[in-house]
Amino acid sequence: MVGSVSSNIFRNFIADYIVKKTASPEDGRVFLLSLTTEGKFVAGSIEKMMNDYLDEVFSFMNDFEKETVIRSLQLLNTSMQKSKMCCTPMG
Repeated sequence: MVGSVSSNIFRNFIADYIVKKTASPEDGRVFLLSLTTEGKFVAGSIEKMMNDYLDEVFSFMNDFEKETVIRSLQLLNTSMQKSKMCCTPMG
C-alpha cells in the first residue's frame, strides 16, 4: 500500500513538472528523481513558509523554552536513528 501511494504522489509531481524522472545510466530498471526548476521554486516556497511559521511559534517562547524544544527534538532524532526501523521501507 505504501509503495502505490508514493508512486501516485510522484506520478502527480511528474505530471505537474515538479519532479523529473530519468532512467539510471547504470541500470535501466532504476529511475532517478530530481526537482525541476519549478520543483525547486515550490520547495523553496514551502521552506520559507515553514521557516516563517516556526519563527512565529518560537517567538512565543523564552530562550529556555526554545532550547528545551531543540534539545528534545535532537534527542528524538538521535533515538529514531537508533531504531531498527529507521531509514528502511515500512510495510
